[in-house]
Amino acid sequence: MRTHLPNPFTPSRPPAPRTPFATPHHYWQPHSWLLGLLLLNGCQSAEDAFTDGRIEQLCDRSVPVCNSQASCVLSTDQYLEGAFPGGLKIIVRTETDEATLIVRTLLTDPRFPGTEYQVAAYDTGCSVPEEVLIQDQDLFDLAGDDGVIEHHLQVTGRGDHLVELFSDMSASFLFRVDVDE
Repeated sequence: MRTHLPNPFTPSRPPAPRTPFATPHHYWQPHSWLLGLLLLNGCQSAEDAFTDGRIEQLCDRSVPVCNSQASCVLSTDQYLEGAFPGGLKIIVRTETDEATLIVRTLLTDPRFPGTEYQVAAYDTGCSVPEEVLIQDQDLFDLAGDDGVIEHHLQVTGRGDHLVELFSDMSASFLFRVDVDE
């Protein structure tokens, strides 16, 4: 049996000085806030990504528009929360004579798909609306994996535009409008 003896010609090293940052565990402590921020950003929910820093608009008023009543004025830095079946009427303001309203609906709690979805946007003169009507189609399939239904509607006239949304599906949703002017 052979025993291992220390080599007398190998110089021994003195132990490394002990500092608070000498080990990997201690190295990450001062930077843990940064690591936590990076991890949280990677775990962003679909709702947080959809609202993208916008403020929730409660839409609990009655605003006259186009011989009708809208529940609020929704700006591009706001979103609203609602539930289908049923509909809503809101006002979107534009600053130019021609604009595209990008209407997005995120289904947050889908229960029953329904077969009808309608979104309409009126010009400032309240004439015939630009309208999208989807019938006889599974609306959850339309929303896809990300749960978002998106439509682009052309409007004319600077000012207030009535936007109507209706569906027979059973689902909670978040709704937002972007304006491309």
